[in-house]
Amino acid sequence: MKLKNISIGDFIEAKNKHGGDVGFDVLEVGKSYEVLGFSKSSELTVIISVPNHKTFSDGFYVRHECFRKPKPQLKQLDQSVFDGIDEKWQFAAVDKCGEVWYSTHKTQPSVSGTHLSPEPNADSMQAKGYYDASNWQNSLIERDTAKELTGSELCKAMLERGDKYVMCLVFDDTRNLDVTYVIRGYYDGYFHTKLNSWENAVPINNQGEPLTAAEVGL
Repeated sequence: MKLKNISIGDFIEAKNKHGGDVGFDVLEVGKSYEVLGFSKSSELTVIISVPNHKTFSDGFYVRHECFRKPKPQLKQLDQSVFDGIDEKWQFAAVDKCGEVWYSTHKTQPSVSGTHLSPEPNADSMQAKGYYDASNWQNSLIERDTAKELTGSELCKAMLERGDKYVMCLVFDDTRNLDVTYVIRGYYDGYFHTKLNSWENAVPINNQGEPLTAAEVGL
């Protein structure tokens, strides 16, 4: 049996230890060797020698049947599968055939070899390409949708990192308007100034505009 469509510079994988006519067990099973050229005989191919082999320092002749084409390395499912995809697709999983499916809701592996969601309103869409399906039953991943901290959550984060004073906009029920206070802490479910406490507090800059997480280093 001959390997087809093999060119100089390609790599072929050893499937047994024998080096053809050379009479030595010089090949490492599963290792790929570069094709350096072809002999005049169609049964032989020249490949690189085993590194540091005491007998062969250059290429040597071995039979085609000692080799096979390496299997392509299939991609692993990761967050890149969501690149450029509408945000409604929150989950992705590989079926038993290696095809990727997006879903709007969390899915579970089924006996049919696919992933199905128990949510009746769930929607799904097939992706292009094939991925590693060796562990398809546990391939489900959720889209990373980490949201930027804003408003009261941003104020909490600033206080938790050690900020002693955070200028914030709070809503004063008694006057029915927004007022500015310096928040000194958060405990018992409230933001605290020196004399008052508030349910919500939005960090602001000197112009009274809400601060972003990036602006405060979070």
